[in-house]
Amino acid sequence: MNRVGMDVDHMVGILMLAVVVVFWVGASCITNELFETNAYNKPFFLTYLNISSFALYLVPDLSKKFRVRRKAQLGQKDPTLPIYTRESLPELSPLVTAVSSPCSLSSPSIEDLRVKATMRLSLLFCVLWFVANLAANSALSYTTVASSTILSSTSSFFTLFLAVGLRLETFSMKKLLGLFVSLFGIILIVMQSSKQRDSVSASSFFIGNTLALLGSFGYSVYTTLLKYEVSSKSLQLDIKMFLGYVGIFTFLLFWPVLIILDISHLETFELPNDFHTLFLLLLDCIIIFVSDYFWCKALILTSPLVVTIGLTFTIPLSMFADYVWRDASFTSWYIVGVFFIFVSFFLVNHQREPVVENDGSIIEK
Repeated sequence: MNRVGMDVDHMVGILMLAVVVVFWVGASCITNELFETNAYNKPFFLTYLNISSFALYLVPDLSKKFRVRRKAQLGQKDPTLPIYTRESLPELSPLVTAVSSPCSLSSPSIEDLRVKATMRLSLLFCVLWFVANLAANSALSYTTVASSTILSSTSSFFTLFLAVGLRLETFSMKKLLGLFVSLFGIILIVMQSSKQRDSVSASSFFIGNTLALLGSFGYSVYTTLLKYEVSSKSLQLDIKMFLGYVGIFTFLLFWPVLIILDISHLETFELPNDFHTLFLLLLDCIIIFVSDYFWCKALILTSPLVVTIGLTFTIPLSMFADYVWRDASFTSWYIVGVFFIFVSFFLVNHQREPVVENDGSIIEK
């Protein structure tokens, strides 16, 4: 790919990242509303529902395959129907090739290999994806949207170390300085959020901050590994297929946990009992469904560090959301902490260095 093409892809990725920022803050506000008011404080089921909904990405592809098979069956049963050739019905080419080529019976097609590779990748990442999102959602039960979002943004630094280790990113002293500046900002923010906890206990804030950091680390792990898998193996990733199988594997693997949580009364299973709660639940699901597609595409078009750092724009948006919905007030130390985090991101991303990797391409249907 030429330099102009790479720059265009990078800009498209940044624009998609901007959409993700707005959507993720909106989803955090909805989740916080559901949890804090105890309207539907079910972090596990909410995470399970959101990620399982990704399976809907496979519906168009499955529908297309069903129509093709249906046409083939009708063509065999009705002798009066015209005979379709590979040129007149190109979607039947794989079927024609499979019949006419004897060796195809023993060797899988390129499409089959690609599907298997995508399924393997989805299975590998569904657990990481689920645990990271569960930790982030659970954190909102104990802390504010702003505190959770800011602590989650520390994934930029986990991502830096992981990306350097996998040779997806180069290391510099300027980036290392950014890490220390960010740590100082985070300390100021955590101390400030603890002072604003009102009637909430210190242990609750500690739990919320710990879960936010756990979600941050999990996010950096699956983000970096996904980019590594795509780039190192030159995998042509179909994002809809990838997310679709993540949804299917999540649905199949984690439903027993729902039963265990219900029996142990750690999280009783029940459906929303009013329209307002149901509406918020479905709206949150739709936001995650759309935004994670844009996130995946932005990751492929840019890099793990660029995507993770770009998501730090959720910080001012989340602070504004707290100000609007929670009547929060921030002291000067809180603002100083946020300022230090912004400075750290500038230091980390001030000089974009070339990444040594094989570019992973993307297939769009």
